[in-house]
Amino acid sequence: MLPTYFYEDSRFSTIIDKSDFYKGKFQEVKHIKSMVDKAKLLLTIPEDRIVLEVAQGERFYRINFQSNDVNKTVFGYLVYLPEMKRVDIYDQSGLLLQYQNKKIVFENCSYLLSRAKVSELFKSIVLAS
Repeated sequence: MLPTYFYEDSRFSTIIDKSDFYKGKFQEVKHIKSMVDKAKLLLTIPEDRIVLEVAQGERFYRINFQSNDVNKTVFGYLVYLPEMKRVDIYDQSGLLLQYQNKKIVFENCSYLLSRAKVSELFKSIVLAS
């Protein structure tokens, strides 16, 4: 497992206006937009159930996935670290998958899910990074 300590204690701020953010100058903005689009398709959730956050003072991004009920419960999220070419995917239990340079480097799932190639399921999102 790659270390997660450098973003675990980061303060994340919600990006309120996504369309304005997508017009930004950072190179990773187009990748984030693509990742969000791929996540919407994969998880079959609407745009308003995906919350984009940025770490204060850093270029770490968190994309939260919310349930469709009135509570908007976060059922998973991913952390995108563009400078490290890394994507960490979390579910409600904790860190599920880590990708570095678009290749799986850590998998924390049951043997059944591993055999079902759960890491390939998220590949479309990771390839967009």
